Amino acid sequence: MRDIFGKRELFSIIAAFLVVNLLLIGINEFRRKGFLLDGHQGSISAVQFIEPHGLIATGCSEGIVRLFSSSRGSPIRNLNGHQGSIASISYVESTDEMVTASVDGSLCVWKVPTGVLQHEWKAHEKGLISAFVVDEGKTVVTVGLDRQIRTWSLQDRKMTRESSCAVGVNTASVDSSGTYCVTSGPESQISIHHLKNSSSTRKIAFTGGHIRTIAFSNTATRFAVGTVYGKIFLFDAETGQRICELAGHDDFVTVLDFSPDDLWLVSGANDCTLCFWDLSLNTLHHRLDGHTVAFRSLDISTDARLVSGGYDNVAFLWKKRATMLP
Repeated sequence: MRDIFGKRELFSIIAAFLVVNLLLIGINEFRRKGFLLDGHQGSISAVQFIEPHGLIATGCSEGIVRLFSSSRGSPIRNLNGHQGSIASISYVESTDEMVTASVDGSLCVWKVPTGVLQHEWKAHEKGLISAFVVDEGKTVVTVGLDRQIRTWSLQDRKMTRESSCAVGVNTASVDSSGTYCVTSGPESQISIHHLKNSSSTRKIAFTGGHIRTIAFSNTATRFAVGTVYGKIFLFDAETGQRICELAGHDDFVTVLDFSPDDLWLVSGANDCTLCFWDLSLNTLHHRLDGHTVAFRSLDISTDARLVSGGYDNVAFLWKKRATMLP
């Protein structure tokens, strides 16, 4: 009995030793790739680098915006101003402010160094899908659940333009000049709205599957759509012509982001992977395993780092050597 008990005890010690070593290997692998940004109680619905201040802003489904150090991943402060999930976060360098939008229809403008709430207003009573700061930080475009696309002056928070969508909108993106807004609804039809000419809307017949996400390139020459079939399609923004099809995910694409120089496209999906697409060749360059469940948000810095948010309530800051972006 003593020998049997001794063997069991030895086996338990060895098993515990192996588990600890596996955990240490996992922790070291995470540290090699980057930093966890801790403290979230809901899925990470928006992320944004604020490079002049060395910060990262994250927004989650609980309606809280959190600021972290982008060098160490340590928390700085929490910002409370919304009642619903954060839909988008944008940094305005000209005024050193951050604009956050929530699905509850509200917009908040924060002073970045202090975290003081400067302004807040209701952009859509029925809630919004997303908001986009454009025109060098002078304007914000909001897309609402009420099928309205509204353009607001950030200086006085007055609506300057409004246009309507013929059908409901599930996802949208606006180019950096605030000229075009691309939307897609339940029927997966793509609509390109000319925001400075509200009567001009181009519709694109699309048979590639239900569209989950849309992203404009930074130069506004192209936009990408991600579908439930794991495929991505690139389009010419001016003509609406399809450029190419990119296939690399095994499940639906949840988020897209172009690199600041528009040479790369990064996609996150429900298969828990990131795909890095070389747009000079329109081919898949490499993949990264990421969150334990689907990616929900992405942002790429000018120095080729990447921050991602997932439905697993985790935000992760990827180092440049992990992303392998030039």
